[in-house]
Amino acid sequence: MDLPNELWKLVISYLDLKSAQNIALTSKKMHQLSMMRLWSKPRYTKNTKDIAFLHKISNFPIRELHTSDFSCKWLEILGLVPQLRLLHVDNAFNYHFKPDKAYLRFLKIPVIVHTKALEIWENFEELLDILCSIKIQSLVIDHDSRYYQRENLQRYLTFEEFKLLSSKVCISEVHTDCIEWDSGNILDFIELLSTMRIAVSIYITTTIYLRLYILLNIWN
Repeated sequence: MDLPNELWKLVISYLDLKSAQNIALTSKKMHQLSMMRLWSKPRYTKNTKDIAFLHKISNFPIRELHTSDFSCKWLEILGLVPQLRLLHVDNAFNYHFKPDKAYLRFLKIPVIVHTKALEIWENFEELLDILCSIKIQSLVIDHDSRYYQRENLQRYLTFEEFKLLSSKVCISEVHTDCIEWDSGNILDFIELLSTMRIAVSIYITTTIYLRLYILLNIWN
């Protein structure tokens, strides 16, 4: 079928990854036209890749990457992939590559930030200031406060901190066991979630569900 290249690219953009890989194998032309679909948002969830691998793929038309897929620093990702248009800061906080909040100041492209990648134990005001100074597309509140609290690295966000965050940045996802809520603020917490500008994915564990059920029944 003799279609304009732009139309082919549009068609390929709607294909799943496996189908795009198959059509790329049919000819040199299809291989070139499929590059954006194949390489715009690569994921490496099974095994994290090092900086040498990142260097090898840096010439592909990559537009979106996740820091959790790589063992190198955020700044190295930005330096090697200048064509990047969106960065997910979502690596789990650990001692191997502790993410310094100060790095966020160098992010000149839109980012989706996960709180699991940040140390928020001491200075919440500093964190808020940095988040407000970058092109943050959305914030995902997903840090495991129960685990990190043992190491004095993470903690629950207070309801007031969560409320302040929601007024400053776009929150796209909330894990409810990251927020400190109780019978005194549970209704305010639910009301705040219901009034957010976008849909919020709320993750509730069995323990949190039972706690929520008990608190609501006590209030009633």
